[in-house]
Amino acid sequence: MTATDSLSVWLRVRRETDWHSAPALQRIPTDHDGFRSWCERPVRRRDPIRAGRLLAAYNLACEDAARRSPLSFALLSGWQREVLASPRAPFRVSDA
Repeated sequence: MTATDSLSVWLRVRRETDWHSAPALQRIPTDHDGFRSWCERPVRRRDPIRAGRLLAAYNLACEDAARRSPLSFALLSGWQREVLASPRAPFRVSDA
C-alpha cells in the first residue's frame, strides 16, 4: 500500500477549483467560543492555573487580531510567554 501525498492532492484541488464562482464566506459572529469554553470547562477542572494562562494568551491574540497586528515571531513569542508565565519563550531564534 502506498501513502497518499496529501499536499499534492490539495495543490491539485486548489488548481482545479473555480474560486471565482465559489460563494463568498460570511462572517457571522457566534455566541459560543469553542476555545474559551474548552478552557473554562475541562481545562479549568484539571488545571485552573493553566486555564487562566491560556485564556490570558487568547485574550492577547484576540486584541492583536482586532488591531490587525501583523502576525510575527515577536507576537507569537508574546503569546507563548503568557501561556508559560515566563519572561522568555522557548523558541528558536528567527534567522530572518
